[in-house]
Amino acid sequence: MRKIIIVAALAAAGLGLGLPANADQDPSGPAAQFLGATASVTTDGVPVYYLAADFVRSGQGPVANLQYTAKTAKSADGRVATVWMAGGQVANIASGDDESRYAKAAGPGATVFREPQVNAWYALRDNKVLPLNESARTAVGTGVNVTQYQRIVHAKYADKLPGSDYAKSGAAGGYAPRDSDTDSPGWLIGGGMLATVLIAGWVMTRRRSLS
Repeated sequence: MRKIIIVAALAAAGLGLGLPANADQDPSGPAAQFLGATASVTTDGVPVYYLAADFVRSGQGPVANLQYTAKTAKSADGRVATVWMAGGQVANIASGDDESRYAKAAGPGATVFREPQVNAWYALRDNKVLPLNESARTAVGTGVNVTQYQRIVHAKYADKLPGSDYAKSGAAGGYAPRDSDTDSPGWLIGGGMLATVLIAGWVMTRRRSLS
């Protein structure tokens, strides 16, 4: 099970709540609060991408768009969490270190991205989409090329994208109904959903089964 908290503290820069404009937030404080103990946070982060709606729709543009940078936090007793950084601010904190593990498995030079609708994680390398977890293996087997992958996701999601009749009908996130195995609120177009969450000031926790 993975515990995830969406923190709002960090629309502070834009709302005049104490952070200088354009200042990057130190993630160690929120990480320590999340873990309940002093925590060290890695300096380098893992860029995490999400499947891009334009790619699903037409095959145009990149396979996935950057959503956040993941930094691993570790407490003195060995517990770990992942801090999601967006625009220099803490956006989410999640238990575990999925992102860093998948980045390590993907290897240098690969792009790690997620198909959030089914919690599938992939490595994009040399025009190949390679699976990093069981959900991804269910979708693409041992791997497919980018053209084949576009056909797969187009068949699954093209009629459920934002602006589609399916989305206009009020279906969650504009795609297949959410379930407990996903922790994404749907298509994140340029991080817009994330920004909305921050500005609204929601704080929430959810738990989901890890693949």
